[in-house]
Amino acid sequence: MSGVDVSLGQILDGIDQAGTVIVLTADHGEKLPQPVQTRLRSTVRWVIDHAGPARPILEAARKSRLVSNKVRHFGITTHEYHVYDVLARAPLVMVDPDRLGSGNVISQQVRTIDTLPTVLDLLSPGLSGRYGFQGESLLPLASGNHLDLPPAVVEAHVSVRMNTALLVGISVAKWKLAFAGDNPALPWELYDLSTDPEEKRNVAKECPRVAEDLHGQALRISQESERLHQRPGSLSPEEKASVAERLRSLGYQD
Repeated sequence: MSGVDVSLGQILDGIDQAGTVIVLTADHGEKLPQPVQTRLRSTVRWVIDHAGPARPILEAARKSRLVSNKVRHFGITTHEYHVYDVLARAPLVMVDPDRLGSGNVISQQVRTIDTLPTVLDLLSPGLSGRYGFQGESLLPLASGNHLDLPPAVVEAHVSVRMNTALLVGISVAKWKLAFAGDNPALPWELYDLSTDPEEKRNVAKECPRVAEDLHGQALRISQESERLHQRPGSLSPEEKASVAERLRSLGYQD
């Protein structure tokens, strides 16, 4: 965090902040090690995750069946492939004193996809309405008004430990459901975040109707996302291939 703070300060010192919208966010959270004995494996996982072009080689070596199971799963600690809140939640800080004021803290759950519509409306009021975004502008919240937002859905790909290539999480009100999108045999995980914010007690068997309802909502939202992704005007095949190649070069796809 101290390194990010220094770098961010250098950026802010080098720009004219008057009339500038500043947004600070991230793509995921981080599962930081607590006991001393986990620090080494966290370091190994961090090195693999941030190895860039070398990541596929390191992953292949770690997963090789020539090594023990303990070694294959060694180091999955920092942003472990799951959808728990400690990994899915990310900061969202926006600075625009002229239109947002200062010191406002919003406790309501928002989504990453709400960031772009909000920035567009800060640049030009109503601009986000010209586009078919799934996300919504958060300016009403910044003005102290209530905003009914759809549930937040998060996906994590390739979970070695859980034998699935797609983990899906959906969070609404106090409930959070996690399930494997490609492996119905894996048990669902349901958590009451109001009493269990660390997601340690699975209550899926105790509250089956809640789990079923959230599962259906997650599927509908995913289907809508796929429909929007395929609509005319979305990325061309060449653009999709370029994005996929870029993700592979960063180690996010095999």
